Amino acid sequence: MKTIIVFGFVAFVVIVVLVVLLPFFFGVELAGVGEQSRSGRGVFSSHDAGLAWEQRNSIRNSRSTLAGLTVTDLVIDPRDSARLYIGTGDSGIWKSEDSGKEWEKVVDEAGVLDSAAKVLRIAISKRHEGLWYVAAYQKNRGVLLKSEDGGRNFREVYFVPVERFGVFDVWIDDAAETVFVATGQGGVLESGDGGKSWRVMKWFADGLVRLTVDERTRNFYVLTSRGRMYKSSDRGQNWTELTQNFNSFNGSSRNQNLVIDQRAGILYLASDYGLIRSYDGGLSWVRVPIIIPPEALPVLSVVISPADSRVFYISAQAQLYKTVDAGLTWSAVAIPSVRRVTKIVVDERDPAVMYLVSNN
Repeated sequence: MKTIIVFGFVAFVVIVVLVVLLPFFFGVELAGVGEQSRSGRGVFSSHDAGLAWEQRNSIRNSRSTLAGLTVTDLVIDPRDSARLYIGTGDSGIWKSEDSGKEWEKVVDEAGVLDSAAKVLRIAISKRHEGLWYVAAYQKNRGVLLKSEDGGRNFREVYFVPVERFGVFDVWIDDAAETVFVATGQGGVLESGDGGKSWRVMKWFADGLVRLTVDERTRNFYVLTSRGRMYKSSDRGQNWTELTQNFNSFNGSSRNQNLVIDQRAGILYLASDYGLIRSYDGGLSWVRVPIIIPPEALPVLSVVISPADSRVFYISAQAQLYKTVDAGLTWSAVAIPSVRRVTKIVVDERDPAVMYLVSNN
């Protein structure tokens, strides 16, 4: 009996040493490692159009990973495809210089971008090197931050005057040297002088959560917090509501994500219904015949290949699907994650290079 007790005690001590003490001495964070390997959270990349994926969560000179962060946005630098930026839910902006192999935090030397900021959108100018606009929520208010040196220094160029309302989206019109924002207070605002002064284009009754622009026609579309959609064909001077045109698709006003095929001008609306599209600027909509029954799973994200409008990807919870014939047939894309895929990004220079974001 004594032998059994002694053996049990020794086994217990060995387990404690292996599980608790050794990781402590060697600096290994078991929770982080476990989360990285089991949950499949964070950023993934593919260089063969989705056939194989790699997790891209390593932080430079650290044992920690990005797996514990909520990634809200992912942007490829228009001047350098190897340079990536992500916005997070409570840790500001992170960057990678090597296609996501290693990440480091963007530290604002001016101290304007809070280290714990919720970053909702990152817009990088295609025309002016180093010019960024960042829609963020920090210190209980929504702000638009501007950097002219690639994120080394920021300054605040707009803030929402009422607490609790964020700046949810930003779009740069490089051709007109103009920037537009959409706010949770319901405003679409324009600045033609780099954020020094602003003009109100429209106040909506509901808060705005998305501003999407057809870059060929300069048609503007906004989504509201109540699932309504509005369109402007004159750069924000006048607006027409489009909600009634897709209301017959049950669930289409919930968890909306509007994407425009910039080659063909086709609108795609992902939602709790699934996926619908419009060939006439939102006047009429048709169901895209995806291989998920309507309303079975919400379609969270859509991305169209910049090289071929017939090729696009959708995510539904932790599942990724691809079509090469504009949605007539689909194939499932295996991904190493069991979490929701909330964003898919395709490199405009090389459509075989893709990134996806997986969050809780």
